[in-house]
Amino acid sequence: MTIILILVGIVIVIIGTIVLVTLPVRQVEAVARGFTWRRSARIGMRVWVRKKSKRQPRTANEIRNVKIRNADRPNKIRYTYQERVWRYSRSVSESGSSQETVRDPQYTLRMNEEVRGKSESYEARFVSEEGEHYSAKIPFAQWKSLKKDAKYQLGRNTFGRVRTIKPARLAVNQRPPERP
Repeated sequence: MTIILILVGIVIVIIGTIVLVTLPVRQVEAVARGFTWRRSARIGMRVWVRKKSKRQPRTANEIRNVKIRNADRPNKIRYTYQERVWRYSRSVSESGSSQETVRDPQYTLRMNEEVRGKSESYEARFVSEEGEHYSAKIPFAQWKSLKKDAKYQLGRNTFGRVRTIKPARLAVNQRPPERP
């Protein structure tokens, strides 16, 4: 019975934490003030490395020069071989502070080099009427659709992190202005 209560308590804590982190609970209106971006590429090369193992190497990997040692004693068999592995050598990046200047980093691959991975991040900065600063890392399509100096409704979680960005609603007058 005690274990069931402990498990129920753990589940409640986990669900509560997920709700607190993901759901926006505070709304604030803020003006978009700046946009930054960064794109990077990891470059490296594949090299042959000597390896030893008690297990036979998998044929799915790029393997060569397999040799079996101690073949006459089954409990002492060792394999030596060369496996082709990727080694990081450098990274190149581009960054900027304008939505119009987004571009991939320029690079020239040297002999036997290849691009192993690319990454990108886009951040929007906002300022509220009270002078509070907020920033949000968001997907490219959403980042590109935001306009500088436009007003947005930011949904923040319990810890203050921006979770949602929506255009601010325009104030609607209840009655027409009076004429003098």
